[in-house]
Amino acid sequence: MRLVHEPVLPQDVYSPNEVAKLLSISKKRVYPYASRKDNPLPLRRWPNGARGSFVLRDELIDWLRDFTQLYGRSPDEDG
Repeated sequence: MRLVHEPVLPQDVYSPNEVAKLLSISKKRVYPYASRKDNPLPLRRWPNGARGSFVLRDELIDWLRDFTQLYGRSPDEDG
């Protein structure tokens, strides 16, 4: 596992840059995850588009639970 050189502190709202750091992916991969038809990353934005986009911490955690699987389990297994 790669160590994070710039830690992201726990907070209620994360920017796309912070989400990328938390998931150890490039910022360019954040937006395709948010554009998926099935289970998109819960990237939000203000109605007028001002101030960029963001992800709520609780929604990110829920998305990660749904998007990933437990190690050693097949996708077919319940639980």
